Amino acid sequence: MKKIIGLLVLLCTSQILLGQNDCATPLVVCGNEGFDNIEVSGPGTQELVGTNSCASQEHNSLWFDVTIKTGGKLAFTLKPESSDINEDFDFFVFGPNASCTNLGQAIRCSTTNPVAAGLSSNHTGMSISENDASEGPGPDGTSFVAAIDALAGQRYFIVIDRPIGSSNFTIDWTGTAEFNDAPEVEIPSGITIDLEECDSTAPYDDQATVFDLTQNDFIVGSQANVVISYYTNNTFANTGENQITNANAFLNTLNNQTIYARLENTVTGCYNVSSFTLNVVNGPPVQEDSIEECDEDNDGFTSFNLTNLNAKVLVSSNPSDYNFSYHLTEADAQNDVGSLNSPYTNIVQNQQEIYVRVVNSSNNFCISTVKANLVTLSSPEVSSNVELKQCDDDTDAITLFNLEEVKSKISVNYMSETITFYESLSNAQNGINAISDITAYQNNTPSSATIWSRVENANGCYKTNEINLTVSTTNIPSSFMREFQSCDYVESDNDISGDGIAVFDFSSVDIEIKNMFTALGQQIHVSYYESQSDALAEINAISNISNYRNENSPFQQNIYVRVDSDLDNDCLGLGHHITLTVDPLPEFSINAPEYLCRNSIAMLEANVTSIQNVSYRWSYKNASSILGTTNQLVISQAGEYELAVTNTVTGCVDVRYVEVKLSSSPVIDRDDIVIFDDFHGSSNEYKIKILKENLGVGNYEFSLEYEDGTQTLFQMLPEFRNLKAGKYTLVVRDANGCQPNAELDFNILRFPKFFTPNDDGENDTWVIKGLDQNLFKQGEIVVFNRFGKIIYKDSVFGLGWDGSFQGVALPSNDYWFSLSLTDVSENNYKYEGHFSLLRK
Repeated sequence: MKKIIGLLVLLCTSQILLGQNDCATPLVVCGNEGFDNIEVSGPGTQELVGTNSCASQEHNSLWFDVTIKTGGKLAFTLKPESSDINEDFDFFVFGPNASCTNLGQAIRCSTTNPVAAGLSSNHTGMSISENDASEGPGPDGTSFVAAIDALAGQRYFIVIDRPIGSSNFTIDWTGTAEFNDAPEVEIPSGITIDLEECDSTAPYDDQATVFDLTQNDFIVGSQANVVISYYTNNTFANTGENQITNANAFLNTLNNQTIYARLENTVTGCYNVSSFTLNVVNGPPVQEDSIEECDEDNDGFTSFNLTNLNAKVLVSSNPSDYNFSYHLTEADAQNDVGSLNSPYTNIVQNQQEIYVRVVNSSNNFCISTVKANLVTLSSPEVSSNVELKQCDDDTDAITLFNLEEVKSKISVNYMSETITFYESLSNAQNGINAISDITAYQNNTPSSATIWSRVENANGCYKTNEINLTVSTTNIPSSFMREFQSCDYVESDNDISGDGIAVFDFSSVDIEIKNMFTALGQQIHVSYYESQSDALAEINAISNISNYRNENSPFQQNIYVRVDSDLDNDCLGLGHHITLTVDPLPEFSINAPEYLCRNSIAMLEANVTSIQNVSYRWSYKNASSILGTTNQLVISQAGEYELAVTNTVTGCVDVRYVEVKLSSSPVIDRDDIVIFDDFHGSSNEYKIKILKENLGVGNYEFSLEYEDGTQTLFQMLPEFRNLKAGKYTLVVRDANGCQPNAELDFNILRFPKFFTPNDDGENDTWVIKGLDQNLFKQGEIVVFNRFGKIIYKDSVFGLGWDGSFQGVALPSNDYWFSLSLTDVSENNYKYEGHFSLLRK
């Protein structure tokens, strides 16, 4: 069986066991167990120089102490962990019975280099098949020397050295000699040597506490001459250095700390090292918290159920896994003295600190303590003997109560509290089955009833109190009734005539009712409502009784009056005592012409549709003089007229307006048209425009009649285009029917640009087109050649020039003409131009 030293070392360092040691601190070989994966690094104290025949010294060395229990061959095989041939291990054996102060010469040594010696393996050691006592250095030898015939009781020192390489090594004892046995670690089945303690030293959450390591002394068992010691790392345990001196009160330096126990035979020096862990268990996970209780009498003291703290001070744990006690001070909690009984009444007013001791029920040595606060909460302060009076709206002593009214009687802080109402005390205490409609609660027994309120403040504290509901008869006489009437006038842009809504001022009633009660020495306030239910619930009171519009009840509105005491808000009177009536305005229309022709008369007539008892008043708009007082009015001039129709029963007046516009037949003369033709200097388009401004005040339409008798449709546009040469008659009429129509004759004149006197019957003469002797009484046309010679002269009403002079046909050429005209109004006109004579 091999001793796995590396396993223990890995628990405290990244290296395997010992970097190096010296003769004074060797590894004791016991029980013929080999060693696996041993590390060497460094020479320690140089002790080989001059003590061996293999010409070497310490480079990276490790010392073993071997005592023979049973004689036989002492042999071993050393195997580097790496198979690399460059890994070179040497060894040296001193003895028997040598001492560190007197080693003498090595009786065995090997410093053969495997590479230099041409070996195929880097193993070395002592073998029963070898005969030489030493070999090396370098190429000398096979790396193995002869085994030693060891006798019982002899002691040897074996030094392993690695001059070249970096590998760890394994050593196996291959001879027949036996070594002293190492002590055994005796652990009963099912028993762990790992130790667990609660963090019982302040601070309680640093994972450090005191351990009694001697609890594990039992692993020595019944072995004679074996002692146990404890160490903080494996190296110290193997060398026996830096033993823990306070093993019965050891303070760990980290949680899950590994501790090494060394069992050593005091006779043979053989030892065994085993390890165990120290595990610090924190106390139960706790947090500071508080509990609150309502203070019924608000004196700052109340009773607390301390068990309510259990779940609050624990962090994500089940309270059933722990035991709790409560203490006045932290020291008492830690020492478990002076526990408080629950329920507990605080002794510090309003808020008191106490401490909770929490013990894990499965680990009763593991505790936590935490501060907790006991906080008193103020409770609502409510009044007793609260009564709410409501007036009976009939005679059955059953009515509706607005419980909102009583809130101010229950508590002075009612605005910041939640108040609910119940029909039984138990419901109020449990906060169930609350009255749903508190603004219209009907008493369940005539004349009186009892309900309960639950008053809860922002702290969540509540109190209940009893409320007596009393039904009283109204003190306003049933005969007291006031009626107000108003006409259905249009008061604003948003108002609609005939909607039955008007403005009322019934503030005079307020004075009457107040006088009725103040005469009895009562201090009251009066409010007005649109419905009985609103009056009972005291909601939606009418805010302005001097300027009230009955928008929610057109034509007629009942107003309910409620009188309440200023002292306790009790109802003293309630009922329907005001009626508002909206009288309709007369409904009528006015028949009137839209236009009145000049110098004529027309009739205005009122048609009343629903009310017969009316009077009439005609006038000009906004004028004071009266034009008529019947339903008809004859007018002879245009204007805006006003008719006021009055209901002689209600006095309601409605006023309508009608406007009659003036119109007239047209008047037109030659100056009222503009002609566009050749005579007037326009040859692009023949047309006329009518100047409407001088025709009259009417709305006029226009038509043209041509000389052949055809006529266009009447049009509003005062212009006619694309006309031909000739005589026309312009007809103007008033669209509103005022007669007579006006007519005006005019000519469109055309001067031909050329003519072709070829006797073909087409365009054989040059003549002005469109002339009419009814419009022009005389005129003359003169034609010139280009030299200014007159070659033709005649009346404009003649047959025209045929293109000859003194019977001789003139050639094609340009010719000039002059025209003089006198119209029937003795207006004279002159015009000059030119044209072409064309012959084929």
